[in-house]
Amino acid sequence: MDNNIVEIMKALGDSARLELVKHIAKKKETGCAELLKVFKMPQPTLSRHLNIMVDAGVLSFRKEGVINFYKIEDKSLKENGLNISQIIK
Repeated sequence: MDNNIVEIMKALGDSARLELVKHIAKKKETGCAELLKVFKMPQPTLSRHLNIMVDAGVLSFRKEGVINFYKIEDKSLKENGLNISQIIK
């Protein structure tokens, strides 16, 4: 089995991360501050979840000042034969 797919599935296998992905997918791009307000989790916990998904290729981010904005990494997912809209139904 392809290692990238395994890492993606591990990243999406956590219910908190799956909920984060669902929220980000609806917004197209979301700042960390908004995610903290919506999910009411400690900032280090949120950062850990987001970093796991970035490392797996599920999310990408851009930095604007001190704020990170996250979006679904559709290209990486499609290269691995995955359609995020089918995963997050």
